[in-house]
Amino acid sequence: MLSAGAEIVRTWLSNNGLQLAIEKSEAIILTNTRVRNDFTMTLGDTRINGAKCIKYLGIYLDTKLNFTEHANHTSAKAGKSTMGRDRDKFRKFESGFAKREKKKQREEFTKNIRGSLEKFLPNSKKVDTIKINEKSHIEKNTLENSMENNFEIDETQKNDDIEECLHFDEEKIDAIDNLSFENHRLEDTIPISTNSNKLTDDLLNENKLHLLKDHANWPIVMNNKIKYEIVKLGPSRVINHNFPITVQDDGSKRKFSTKLYYRNLINGEQINRFWLIYSKLEDCVLCYCCKLFSTHVNYEKDTSLSSKGTNDWRHLSEKLKAHERSISHYKSVEAWMELNNRISKGKTINQLEVTVMEREKIHWKNVLNRILSIIHYLAIHNDAFRGTTDVLFAKGNGKFLGIIEMLAKFDPIMEEHLRRIKDEETRVHYLSHDIQDELIQIMANEIRQKIISLIKVAKYFTVVMDCTPDIGHQEQLTILIRIVNMGESNESDPTIQEYFLDFVNVNSTTGLNLSEILIKQLELYNINIGDCRDQAYDNGSNMVGKYQGVQARISNINPRAFFTPCAAHSLNLVLCDAAQNSPRAISFFGSVRRVYTLFSASTNRWSIIQKHCKLFTVKQWSDTRWESRLNSVKALRLPFPHIIEALEEVYETANDLMAKSEANSLLNEISSYEFILSLVIWYDILEKVKVV
Repeated sequence: MLSAGAEIVRTWLSNNGLQLAIEKSEAIILTNTRVRNDFTMTLGDTRINGAKCIKYLGIYLDTKLNFTEHANHTSAKAGKSTMGRDRDKFRKFESGFAKREKKKQREEFTKNIRGSLEKFLPNSKKVDTIKINEKSHIEKNTLENSMENNFEIDETQKNDDIEECLHFDEEKIDAIDNLSFENHRLEDTIPISTNSNKLTDDLLNENKLHLLKDHANWPIVMNNKIKYEIVKLGPSRVINHNFPITVQDDGSKRKFSTKLYYRNLINGEQINRFWLIYSKLEDCVLCYCCKLFSTHVNYEKDTSLSSKGTNDWRHLSEKLKAHERSISHYKSVEAWMELNNRISKGKTINQLEVTVMEREKIHWKNVLNRILSIIHYLAIHNDAFRGTTDVLFAKGNGKFLGIIEMLAKFDPIMEEHLRRIKDEETRVHYLSHDIQDELIQIMANEIRQKIISLIKVAKYFTVVMDCTPDIGHQEQLTILIRIVNMGESNESDPTIQEYFLDFVNVNSTTGLNLSEILIKQLELYNINIGDCRDQAYDNGSNMVGKYQGVQARISNINPRAFFTPCAAHSLNLVLCDAAQNSPRAISFFGSVRRVYTLFSASTNRWSIIQKHCKLFTVKQWSDTRWESRLNSVKALRLPFPHIIEALEEVYETANDLMAKSEANSLLNEISSYEFILSLVIWYDILEKVKVV
């Protein structure tokens, strides 16, 4: 890079009748960071070695510009010129006094010259790049084309008495053509602080670039990136706006007029002041190009058109006339048009860097889109992400990394991404389990916000809440919201929908604690509990308690939040109590379970039941949910003759005496009239329960 830059300098000198003395040339890198000084660069056919210190215009410059070498050299010369005492004429070493004086002079000299060259250099921690200033002139058609591309105006709100005129008068253009462009290059770096860097990165976010259309959002000190993006956006003109009235110094009330966007000539012609922009946030106007490219502005005290802007509407017309005739304004317009022309043609000096940055942005966008799609796929199918290791191309690294590896075989973007990781070109890969968790959380937050917006549109809602322990024996509270979704358009029919909001770990399941958690979560989601119209819980005492239950505490806050016990849970309790109070029901379900236990206890007996029952097999049920017993009863009700045949075969072929005895007992039990009648009755009851 250094050789290429030096070659450009030598070529420019040669084209302008100058010649570079290569044999006398030396190279040094000026930087605040640690850098190797054994570099070499080629200039023509001559190789130039890097140096730690060089002499330039009588000054010894070192890599860090602390002038230690220069101070040592100056002190040595001063020591040689001073006359010592007679007894020191033949001394082979300096006296202590001489050493102290030399050190004192060196420190004083270093202190005086420290930072003297910093005002000529950018305040950067990186190696300075070679800057090449070119002289450029602006043409009339460049000005006209630029304003057509960059000028934004609401065509529907034009003033009928004003017609746009996108050109300069001849006197202006002649004055601009005679100006030099050397002081207004895009590459002229303005030192910025760390806070300014953070502000710049925030403004350059694609989602916030539109904020730069209002000059009130421009940072006070702008670097090249900010200027580049602002010039790409172009000046934004405010037309359709109710301009506020401002009290002036003389007590009069005035406001900005869109007629000031134009300059009326004596011959009746109107010149468009395309550089004049208005800020809605600060209610002031300023010069677009002078704000960006003027080099002599006091940002603390200057409130003119070149810096902070002005809202002196009383004298604005005179200020505009004086400003647009100033030489500094012409220079700023020239710098703006030159940069805009280079951007439109893609010929800026940093175009290569911009192209690389855009390519990298597209690459990382595509990578993140694929990673998010994989996370979405695994989450929908409730699959595990991780394996025994988090290393790519390792055995047992899980489904997430496995899909990444598989996708890289067919997708060039993921193939390039994995190649960078394997070749250690990057350590940023977005494949770690922490990133997976973070992306899942981001997606969950977006979905939750969408659900909350639907709830707010529907306004009224029902809260559904229940507790259950997870696999880690942690009690979790589930919160759901039921609403009437009216749909995005009036053509769709309203539908009743339930939305899951969150899992909340709880340490206490008392009515007080659960109600406080519910109220806190609704406040966190910014959902008004006063819009709750119903509560749906199970029949636990902590939920339905008349005084201390959750429903009672919520009803005290919102009397319109009526409580409705869960119908399915109530029916389940009815079935449970009815079965427990009936000896015949207890005996019936005990026999059903004995049939399942007999066949499932042996693989040989299980093969017998599968041989006789092709469509259904005996099943186990849940002790808490009685509707789940339908499958168990159904497995006996429909293939009942085949069950009898299977039990007979087990009785005849079993070698186990206990199994033979159990099979014979079950044959006698299920063949009875009472069991068959119970089987038919419970099958019909459980069919109705399943519907509920």
